[in-house]
Amino acid sequence: KVAATFCREEIISLLSDSHIIPLGVSIHSAQGAQLAQLLNAVAYPLVAVLQPTRGNTLEVILKIQGPVLVKLSAMALQGHLQNTLRRHQLVIAELEARRLEREEENQLRAQQDAEYEATLEADRQRQREQEDERERLRREQEEFEKVVREEQEAKDNRIDAARSLLRGEPSDGSITQIRFVLPSGRKIVRKFGSDEKVKVLKAFLTLHFHENDLDEIPNIGLSMNYPKKSFDSEDDEDLTLQEAALSPQAVLMVQDLDA
Repeated sequence: KVAATFCREEIISLLSDSHIIPLGVSIHSAQGAQLAQLLNAVAYPLVAVLQPTRGNTLEVILKIQGPVLVKLSAMALQGHLQNTLRRHQLVIAELEARRLEREEENQLRAQQDAEYEATLEADRQRQREQEDERERLRREQEEFEKVVREEQEAKDNRIDAARSLLRGEPSDGSITQIRFVLPSGRKIVRKFGSDEKVKVLKAFLTLHFHENDLDEIPNIGLSMNYPKKSFDSEDDEDLTLQEAALSPQAVLMVQDLDA
């Protein structure tokens, strides 16, 4: 009779609710024996409705067993089940509300975590950019210092080379007097031995600029207006003043060949 009752369409429809998980077992099975002990069954057949609690355990909210169940009609059993499920709906609503609340909390936490991570990444990106900028400035400073150092070394080498070439101004013997006209228009007059070479003239100018705190001309050019001639090649620099037709006197225009 009980089996026939549970096979009635109204009972099947009731048990098909999405919030219900129906389970039927035999008392002679291991699972049935375990459930009988859990439910403190004292008579059979037995129908029980269990609902989850806040502590993630199961609470018995309906238990009908033995002769009482056998005597129940399908309508009476349906009434008991419906009343129990209506009470259970409040629990379901509360559980659903808690689920939605947890979901909202999780979403909020995920959003906060994402915003926090984005903030951290932005900070890390700013830090990387600052480090890159510091590295760029450091390299630029090193390159600048290297250029300054190389320029100073080149200047020192030019000064040393000029000192090694230049002799004192002669007072006798074959003398050539040179009037230099600087790019600024300033004129310098100095005497040289006629056997000295053209590159000595450039050595004199290099030292003159250095010792008088004038703007240096690393690449000095020399030329005559009449007859028009320049002395810029290595061959020209190796000519003596006599060979270059600058003796006994000449006027030379000084140019900056890098200007």
